[in-house]
Amino acid sequence: MNFEEAFDKVKNGTATEEEKAYVSEEVEKIRRISEILDNPVRTPVIAEADASTVRKAKKAFNRRTTIRIIVITFLSLCLIAAIVCGIIFIPSVSTAKKRQALGRDECLDLAEEYLTEYTGEDATHFVVRDVDKELRINGNLTDAIFSYEIRFTSPEGVRYRVEVSTESGYVMLTDINMHEG
Repeated sequence: MNFEEAFDKVKNGTATEEEKAYVSEEVEKIRRISEILDNPVRTPVIAEADASTVRKAKKAFNRRTTIRIIVITFLSLCLIAAIVCGIIFIPSVSTAKKRQALGRDECLDLAEEYLTEYTGEDATHFVVRDVDKELRINGNLTDAIFSYEIRFTSPEGVRYRVEVSTESGYVMLTDINMHEG
C-alpha cells in the first residue's frame, strides 16, 4: 500500500478502515522517530563529560583571550612609546646634526688641551677610558646639540670627566675623582 495515496484518501474522507489504520500506524512511527531525534537520551556520564569539556574549553578560551589582550596592550604601548620618542627625538637629532661643527677627534683634542691647561701636565699621556656622544636638549626640542663626554685617567690614577660641545667647542670639566685605581 502507498502511504501518500492512503494519506490523501484519509484527508478526503474516502479511506477504508484498513487504509486509516495503515496511515495511523505510519504517523505514529514518524512521531516516535521525531521524538527520538528531537530529544536525544543523555546519560549522566555523558552530561558530566560534556560539562567538563565545556568548562575546559571555556578555561582555554579565557586564557587565550587574556594572553591576546595582554600582548595587544603591550604592543600598543610600545607603538605609542615609539611614536612619542619619534616626535621628541627626531627633530632634536636633526637640529643637533645641523648644528654639529666638530667631530669626535676634534672634541678629544680640545678636551686634552683643556686638561693640560687645568692640570699643568701633558694630558696626551692620560688614558682615554671612554668617549660617549650625547644629545643635549636645551629647553625646547629644536635647541638641541650633541656633546662628547670624555673620561680620562691620569698616570697618577686621578679620573677626569670632561664634556665638549660639538657646536661651539666649549669644554667643561664635569667631575674629578681623586681615588687611585
